Amino acid sequence: MKDSFKNLLNVIAMLLISAVLCVSSVYSQQPMPLQPSPLQQAVPPPPPQPLLGAPIPAPNSVPSAPGVLNDPVRSPLDPMNVDSLPPTLFPQTPVFVDNLTRDKSIYGSVKDDPAIFINVDFGGVLPNLTNQLQSTVTYQNGRVVNVNLPSATLDWAFQPHLELGYRLAGEQGGFAVSWRGFSSSGSSSEPINKLPATVNTEVSFNIGDIDYIAPMFQPFNKFDVFFRIGARIGGIYFSTTQENKFENFSETNYMFGGGPHFAIETHKRFERIPGFSHFAIVDGTVLIGNTSQNFSATQGPFSATSSQFVIQSIPAVTFQTGFSYTPIRASNTKFSVGYQLEQWWNIANVNESKGQLGDNGYFLRCQVDF
Repeated sequence: MKDSFKNLLNVIAMLLISAVLCVSSVYSQQPMPLQPSPLQQAVPPPPPQPLLGAPIPAPNSVPSAPGVLNDPVRSPLDPMNVDSLPPTLFPQTPVFVDNLTRDKSIYGSVKDDPAIFINVDFGGVLPNLTNQLQSTVTYQNGRVVNVNLPSATLDWAFQPHLELGYRLAGEQGGFAVSWRGFSSSGSSSEPINKLPATVNTEVSFNIGDIDYIAPMFQPFNKFDVFFRIGARIGGIYFSTTQENKFENFSETNYMFGGGPHFAIETHKRFERIPGFSHFAIVDGTVLIGNTSQNFSATQGPFSATSSQFVIQSIPAVTFQTGFSYTPIRASNTKFSVGYQLEQWWNIANVNESKGQLGDNGYFLRCQVDF
């Protein structure tokens, strides 16, 4: 009896242990995910639509410390919420803050409205005269003398340049009237027939222009180009004397003419220094005019004179370069400083006579628009 009862207890214990093991194995297993149907895979679920006024977190936002408020967060439908707008596929080209009116005002001292402008130059030039005048004179006693005098070195000369103009409205250009000139002299010692003598040379230079100024155009960024075309009249006079107590010789040359005039002016603006630019000007002209020369000689009681003239063309080229600056708070003014190189040919080519005039120097310019 006791053995059969013990066997029954053993069977019940084994059944209870088996039941506990089965329950624990069931709860330890994870449920398998449900596989979507082919129709559900083809149609993606719609994205959630934000509610009007519902706050959204700012992109790349960093949680603030306790007690510190973050920037206000707006709804994606708020027009002021620029951060929520997606980036464009093709970004726009950056727009340079460099409009034409500002360019002309800051760098060209040019107003968009009609304006009267004045240019004033104060410069110093060193003339270089090539004097090869020569002719013969005949004394009363029949003696023929060749007058061919040396030239003295010329001194530095003050060269003013005045210009008055009117600029038309918009992009129609403008007109200008200008004058430029200088006078210089020099002296040296050169003997006559082995006797000491003094040589004096004088030069006078004057030109006047009437120009049309074409509108500015920009072939490149920060690069401005101006054209001028008009008429020019000019006169160049020089003379040389050589004398001592016994003899006196002199020769003069005067050229006066008129013709077309053309100039191109470029400005390269510096981006890092507003209002500051480098400029270069090339000016060309060809004058058609009369060149007349006079020669005289005196020796004791005898004296003689002669003259000659010709109508010819006189070409000339002027080159200027330097730097200009227009203050931001005074955009109607422009200050320039630069170097000038100039050459005139055929100013005294009559028969056997030859002559040229060149100069180089520096200038300070001020331009004002009214």
